[in-house]
Amino acid sequence: MVGAWYWDYPCNMAVTCAYFRPRDYWPPGTTVSFTGHLNGVRGAPGLYGAHTLTQTFGIGPSVVAVGNTATHRTQIYYNGKLRYNWPISSGRPGDDTPDGSYLTIEKANPVQMTGPGYSISVPWSVRFTFSGDYYHDAYWSVGQQGFENVSHGCVGSSANRTLGLIASARATATRCASPPDSSPVRRASFPSSPSRASHDMACW
Repeated sequence: MVGAWYWDYPCNMAVTCAYFRPRDYWPPGTTVSFTGHLNGVRGAPGLYGAHTLTQTFGIGPSVVAVGNTATHRTQIYYNGKLRYNWPISSGRPGDDTPDGSYLTIEKANPVQMTGPGYSISVPWSVRFTFSGDYYHDAYWSVGQQGFENVSHGCVGSSANRTLGLIASARATATRCASPPDSSPVRRASFPSSPSRASHDMACW
């Protein structure tokens, strides 16, 4: 498998962790096996690996969310087939939801989101940027969903409880599909990796 390694912030009990991302998305249904021959490998001055690391895990179904900030709708595709078409509210003018294709970083239920003038516990939150953008349940903006963008940058929908349940499945192969037109869009796919608690920068 061709891919790349990178170092990132602490995970579990480690101060810094090495992460591997494959060049191409894992196909759904794949069994992934990893063997790291780390015994005796020098990681830093005076620091050496002590054993060989092995791990096996399975890749679940593909879950892809395609959101359009202009039409105020998001489509959820499960194994390539449209399963849901929900109204959303994304970032208001000045706090626009950024365009792009993303993978899930983490998810939690709930997440304490704090910013200028607000601090709120938000259920069913799926994070897709390190700067604090989420797909999440936004029960307070149901009246604007499908019509108006009123958030601080996140994508909110009252139906995100279902999305949270889908994203809580086992490890998932994901890919982001670009729409055929040039409309401003938010595209994010949701692999179900183990969640890490998040209580830092966010929006609603």
